[in-house]
Amino acid sequence: MAEQHKVWAIIPAAGIGGRMSADIPKQYLKIYGRPMLHHTLSRICASPVIDGVIIGISPQDSRWSKDLFTHPKILGVCDGGRERRDTVLNGLKFLDGLDEVAQSDWALVHDAVRPGIMQQDIQNLLTQANDNQIGAVLGKRLADTLKITDENQAIQQTVDRKNFWRAFTPQVFRLGDLLRAIEVSVADGVQITDESMAMEQLGFHPAMVEGHSSNNKITTRDDLDLADLLLAKF
Repeated sequence: MAEQHKVWAIIPAAGIGGRMSADIPKQYLKIYGRPMLHHTLSRICASPVIDGVIIGISPQDSRWSKDLFTHPKILGVCDGGRERRDTVLNGLKFLDGLDEVAQSDWALVHDAVRPGIMQQDIQNLLTQANDNQIGAVLGKRLADTLKITDENQAIQQTVDRKNFWRAFTPQVFRLGDLLRAIEVSVADGVQITDESMAMEQLGFHPAMVEGHSSNNKITTRDDLDLADLLLAKF
């Protein structure tokens, strides 16, 4: 039987949500009666496979103290950085400094603005990561026809969508591997868009795991309205 390692979650919540055009960062906008961030943290903390949670909060954030979320699994808050990657890196360093955390443990990163994560998806993700011992990314296969256009938006080609996925979070990797991968991306000046990309730069090939469509990222007002309906259902 494979050795069991602990799972530590990092929730980057330092964004300002510019595309939402709201008066407050979008993670504090209310969905189904509570701040979006609270829904996300509730679901992550409720997972029996997760041992502890770190939240990345901007030093300029004046809302966190007003909308504080408490739970026995919350280990603390790390400083949010200028980029999401910086916040995740700070979270990894925070965890790496704790006595109960090993570099061979799993680090699970999940967006604060994906409040619809399903418990079964978290379990499936960890099962796959334990199977391949590298890591895994939650996502969804592309269902729409995929087109390539030129600079004038004229269609040039229709692409076979068979092997294309939308990458979601959570994404889970060995804490030590992800820490090294992000540090290398910073040192090399590589702009990564998610944790998997950092790992891919070092030659790792994480697994994609099909997730539930309720786990959409909340970016616009339309997304917010849809999330309100989905959370009421799920």
